[in-house]
Amino acid sequence: MHTVPEGCSSPRADEQTKLMRQQPHENGTKPAILSEASALLAAMRHWEEQLAQRQLPIDKRDQNTPDDWVPRHQAMVRLTGRHPFNAEPPLCLLDQDLTSQELHYVRNHGAVPHLTLGTHRIHISGLVERPGAFSVEELLALGELVTIPVTLVCAGNRRKELNQIRQSIGFHWGAGGASTSFWTGVRLADVLRHCQVCESPKARYVCFTGADEPAKGPYGTSIPLAMALDPHADVLLAVAQNGAPLHPDHGYPVRLLVPGWIGGRMVKWLSHVEVSDRESQNHYHFFDNRIMPPHVDKERADSEKWWYRPEYLFNELNINSAVVRPLHDELLPLHHASEQHSYRIEGYAYSGGGRPVTRVEITFDDGQLWNLCELRHPFEPNAAGRQWAWSRFSFNASLVHLLCCTEFAVRAWDSSNNTQPHRWTWNVMGMGNNAWYRVRVSPVPDPGTGRISLRFEHPTVPGPTAGGWMGSSTVPGASHSGQQPAVPAPATEHALRDAPEAKRDIAQMAERVQMPPVPNAVGSTVHGSNVYQQMMRKKTAEKLQQAQQRLYTSAQVERHQSETDLWIVVRGRVYDVTRYLNEHPGGKAAIMMNAGQDCTEDFEAIHSEKAWKLLDDFYIGELAPAGSSADASLSSSPHLAYTDSSTDLLREQFSRDAVIHADAADGACTESIDGCRPALDPKKWKDFVLASKSYITKNTVRLRFALPDVNQVLGLPTGNHLLIRARIENKNVARAYTPTSLGHEAGFFELVIKVYRAGAHPSYPSGGKMSQYLELLRIGDTVQVKGPLGHFSYVGLGAYMLHGRAGRARRFAFLCAGSGITPAFQVMKAIQVELQEHAKQSSTPFLDAIYLVYANRNEDEILLFQELEAWRQCDARFQFCYVLSQPSEAISKTFPEAVVGHVNQELLAARLPGPRSDLIIGICGPAGFQDDACIPALKALGYTSEQFFTF
Repeated sequence: MHTVPEGCSSPRADEQTKLMRQQPHENGTKPAILSEASALLAAMRHWEEQLAQRQLPIDKRDQNTPDDWVPRHQAMVRLTGRHPFNAEPPLCLLDQDLTSQELHYVRNHGAVPHLTLGTHRIHISGLVERPGAFSVEELLALGELVTIPVTLVCAGNRRKELNQIRQSIGFHWGAGGASTSFWTGVRLADVLRHCQVCESPKARYVCFTGADEPAKGPYGTSIPLAMALDPHADVLLAVAQNGAPLHPDHGYPVRLLVPGWIGGRMVKWLSHVEVSDRESQNHYHFFDNRIMPPHVDKERADSEKWWYRPEYLFNELNINSAVVRPLHDELLPLHHASEQHSYRIEGYAYSGGGRPVTRVEITFDDGQLWNLCELRHPFEPNAAGRQWAWSRFSFNASLVHLLCCTEFAVRAWDSSNNTQPHRWTWNVMGMGNNAWYRVRVSPVPDPGTGRISLRFEHPTVPGPTAGGWMGSSTVPGASHSGQQPAVPAPATEHALRDAPEAKRDIAQMAERVQMPPVPNAVGSTVHGSNVYQQMMRKKTAEKLQQAQQRLYTSAQVERHQSETDLWIVVRGRVYDVTRYLNEHPGGKAAIMMNAGQDCTEDFEAIHSEKAWKLLDDFYIGELAPAGSSADASLSSSPHLAYTDSSTDLLREQFSRDAVIHADAADGACTESIDGCRPALDPKKWKDFVLASKSYITKNTVRLRFALPDVNQVLGLPTGNHLLIRARIENKNVARAYTPTSLGHEAGFFELVIKVYRAGAHPSYPSGGKMSQYLELLRIGDTVQVKGPLGHFSYVGLGAYMLHGRAGRARRFAFLCAGSGITPAFQVMKAIQVELQEHAKQSSTPFLDAIYLVYANRNEDEILLFQELEAWRQCDARFQFCYVLSQPSEAISKTFPEAVVGHVNQELLAARLPGPRSDLIIGICGPAGFQDDACIPALKALGYTSEQFFTF
């Protein structure tokens, strides 16, 4: 016995298919419409009546969309939201030979056109002697009505696997983008001969256009004329599917059918057929359905016009296979091993161009040893031996096979000895993925019984829903063979450690199951090896014991959120990052703000592949899924308080300032101010509304965001950053920004953003994703914000905290480049306000000087110049140096105080006071500015690492 995920009971597709056939007509005579065609036309009229009278149920998700008249099966997994409708069935409903209309995958570029028999016409034109516009009834009279079984496959089938490696420009297709039906229609060759296609060598292509109206115009593409005329190619103008009129999603009333090719060449809602001397010039023919080399991204494809290169067209299907059973997240209980000693693995396989699938193989050891699957061809090939429909495979896997592997994989072969590759090859459109289909196998405690079961995990689940073992891999795109799969055990801590049933299963399982034959070096088998059987039993027991180890509930993880004991969760895996806290380039706060929590979204939004690889060293186990019983969650906001006298002074003098903690991660004010808690939360993303927007320069914008309450403060320590998150190009993107407003200013916070636009710099052709996103915000739009983040905070009156240690300076220096001015600006702004207030109360200054070395390309790129100059002119303690690498020609007249050149050791020696105990230097800018210019120069001048830091 085995269990399947809820909602995947598998009703059989309707196999009662009417095969409409008639006798071939004599050459040169127009055939009469026979009874099958007449019956089909009557069925089409009745279908239109049902649609017009709204007699069929409409999914509520389609209400208030252009498709609110199209009936759809609720089980279909929607891949692009409510509209347009792009969907595939769950794999559990693709376990039959034939796919019903309502469960056939759908690819729509826009709204479904509402076409009728009475008005729709198919226009035949171009290099033909007898062009014309034909009704469906007239079309059916032009040739023999034939029915053939054909598997249709979307070019993006299994794309989500590639998107886990790197996001393509396409959405997330799972393995359900393939379906098989009986299709009925007239041969395109008969129609073209009736229209007397020209025999001129110029006639090379047949171009097709649909009646839909997506954003880029009607969908269109083309095929070679020779193929269209080939009687064995079976190219049809189809009008029925499984004996019934076409569904609107599948092209009603007539569509093109090109067996053995990708679905993207089979134009739906066919309205125009043109014989031409060149391939289709339609937008979608060039900018869709191509497989380019993996080094070509969209920017390069656009700039170098790769879209127009014919060698990268994806036409014929490639060899492919996928596992249908076991289902994703299916559990196979092991305490029935004496009764159930094998499991039947099933799936589909297909190839293109009419090439039959000749074998399917399965491996349990990453390809070292392959086993032949049982292969079945449910549908006959055509008279020329071309196989247009998929094959089905199965394999009875022993429990030992499953217990001793971390995954199994399948691959198919066709009659040309094409087979599937071992690994994925990414491409910009995410098309044609046909790598081995891999299913992870892991032992887990059954959530109902606490006893051990085997869990099967597919690489992905379709659409935007999270799931699949590729989604929980630590390194996107990494080689997964040999890695231990994730074990998201649905059980309580008691069940994991103490359940007697689980212990008994582990102790008895290896002795109960029958050992398979022993493979020898050449692939045959021998029996009776005691050593081999003992080894297998030991390996089985070790595998089962993994289900009891390294599993943690959310409550357990939440206990570990201090600097001396810090855990995080990323993609269902638990990491102890305590020893990395002081080494993190972004400072402790970046980790502390996610302490004891699942930080998958934040991690994915910010980090590179290098960071993913670093995680492996800190891996300690897996997270039990939600719903497990667990101890009550601990508070995620422990109370901390200062004991340093400088902080007490700050509290007294600036009671409204939100900076009251030494550690930036706990630095947001947790105390109510005028009845309002600070708006910023270090643990949660919060929405803030854009209240005003103004341009400072052509590429610099000032954004003011309103806080929920006019009396509320942001709660950001001075010198810290906040994180802004946005959904850009179907990915979470997060960037750190420092407001130019102070954390204690009530009712708002303000950002000054330098916009890095696409095409402005050759090294960054796409520009800055987040800055361009923020520039496009409109008044009333919201952004998601979390914080604080950072390891330096200015406390007040010269006091500061750096990496959790208190310090005091009488001189501050800042070395900045470009938009790196903002954290220094905020600190200087706080000091400038203090200087004015302090002067009213004391004649003894607390600060001697502030130095700023600010580098930009030219004078137009200096951010916040007016504010900086106002401070410098009013107070001689503000000593600023502007460094310009590419100034305008008139710089000597308009800006004589500027220094032309770059920041280097000589310049810093002249502009800074030299190493001294009461000086602290902050650096902020691009990595090259910090690591290659500033830090080496400071070290050469004798500054120690305790005297400078990077924001």
